[in-house]
Amino acid sequence: MPGKPTIKLVALSQYSCHCMLALLILEFDFPASGLGKLASSMPLPVVPGAGADPCQAQYQLFFLALISMRKLLNRILFHLYSRDHIENPANVEPTQADEPAAFLSVSPSVMFELDRQLEEWRTCLPQGLEFLPYSEAQLAEVPEFNQTRSTDERLRGHLMARYFAAKSIIHRPYIYKTLHHGATASLSDADTAGARTAVGSAVMSVVASGILHEPLVLLLHPINSCRSLFACELQLSFVLHSSYHYLLPQNWKIAEVARTAASGLIEDMSPTAFRDSEILKLLAC
Repeated sequence: MPGKPTIKLVALSQYSCHCMLALLILEFDFPASGLGKLASSMPLPVVPGAGADPCQAQYQLFFLALISMRKLLNRILFHLYSRDHIENPANVEPTQADEPAAFLSVSPSVMFELDRQLEEWRTCLPQGLEFLPYSEAQLAEVPEFNQTRSTDERLRGHLMARYFAAKSIIHRPYIYKTLHHGATASLSDADTAGARTAVGSAVMSVVASGILHEPLVLLLHPINSCRSLFACELQLSFVLHSSYHYLLPQNWKIAEVARTAASGLIEDMSPTAFRDSEILKLLAC
């Protein structure tokens, strides 16, 4: 672009770089780095004078909400699943995150606090980007997928998808506990409710992501949508192979519709997504 770049253009470029970096980290499963920890301590970027243009102000608020969610997700993953955080108190050595004890020992109070912070993020969303909490959204009618969404609806839908995905991640230990509890042990009402929330939120994330509304290449963050679909299908597969079918929400088959709609395109766009689809095929055998 000729001429000196404006402050607004530089800020928008920074937002784009931030989103692209998040996609690359997600795409190639890069490990957490010092940059991620530094990002959690940095203040949110604000464009001077963006409020003069309602459209630009809305875009800025969307990106600020998205960055805040990314910081919250980093916190969720660290406190629930990080190998650096989960340690064996006997020998003070990191515990493998895939060991049963690591998931079964997650404190309910930690999950409660992270969920509280997630709801606080949702309630702070500005007018035009706000949406219902999971407890109310799951009772709402599923939207028509053949209707074109406006820009505001797409922005709100993406934030909703991130919210539901985060809620599913927070409650995922309940699914693990449900599937691995002993034959003589009984599940509490809280365990059952938590497992249902994890599966239901994963399905709601797929519904809100837009993967059933727009072509995959036109989604705001297609890799995010693909991997959220994969996470949802993994949970559904494990539950379907168990005796706990009562954990499934009524609209769980929407995930199958989403996979059919994106089939072929996902594999062409991303080697990681192709690997995900191969894993799902193995689980279906």
